[in-house]
Amino acid sequence: MVANTDLISAAEYNYSRDIINTVLGSYGYTPTSVSVTANVTIISAQATAYQWTALYADMNRCAGHQGTTISLPTLSNIASGSLVYATDISKFRVAADLLYTNRYNIAESSTDTLATPSVVYTYPDSWWGAGNSSIQHNFQMEFINETAANAFFNAGGKILWNASRSGGGSTLQNANWTTLLTSLGTMTYGANGTTYGGGNGAFGYYATPTSSPTQLLAQQGTDTSSSGRGTFYADNDCTIYVYKNTTGTAPFNIYFNIIFRDDDKQNAIGTNPYGNYDYVDGTMSATVRTIRPSGANIDISRPAYTVTKALVV
Repeated sequence: MVANTDLISAAEYNYSRDIINTVLGSYGYTPTSVSVTANVTIISAQATAYQWTALYADMNRCAGHQGTTISLPTLSNIASGSLVYATDISKFRVAADLLYTNRYNIAESSTDTLATPSVVYTYPDSWWGAGNSSIQHNFQMEFINETAANAFFNAGGKILWNASRSGGGSTLQNANWTTLLTSLGTMTYGANGTTYGGGNGAFGYYATPTSSPTQLLAQQGTDTSSSGRGTFYADNDCTIYVYKNTTGTAPFNIYFNIIFRDDDKQNAIGTNPYGNYDYVDGTMSATVRTIRPSGANIDISRPAYTVTKALVV
């Protein structure tokens, strides 16, 4: 047992406090606890007793935001006029390490739908091709500066995107595009990685290259034995490219370039209103959302959404 009138190792307190300072600072928040110097005594008459309770509050703030369960001593045990046990001090160290490990987790959040662009396309010639002839959905997410972007992702913020096709004729090509986009699922772009229906993307926010679009993920069409088409549907794909501003730029933008390529030009089985060709029509839609760190403990502004191409050729 360490009595409240005994000397407490400043290094023990500062170890936990410095970790929490790193976590809260990465969220863009300033901790209420401060470092203490060596040979201080924790008694009711000294401000250092307050630092234990301030660290207690900072830790619980992080835990509430992350959804992390921590075990800290009863607040009265560390308040002025009580006793501080060695086991109490070790609980701070264990909790600090756990909160650092879970620093990218998010329990408090709101999901904001930013935009749902859609367009109806009918192609009598069956395919719209690649390159400049492809359908594109290009947009940017704008933060006031790089620090704000870092805080958004550090606190568990994510950018979500998904697309779908509906309506139109009962063609093999329509069905293939519907399946392709369903299989792609929702792109979830976070601090250190990206996931989608097909697996993992090439990188997350921190590893995103600057200045030039780099492929994040691609989902191809799938051929089946019943299609009678060989490997032609595999020529279709949805590919997502991403890049961000260089360090220190304000505003700080992340750019998403999404390309839908339909390169299957072969004859269809059967006929359709435009002749003996497979074709795509109906409505192509895409939705952009954010998971924003938002709650009683941590509240961070969402980025601004700007579209530069809304599903147009």
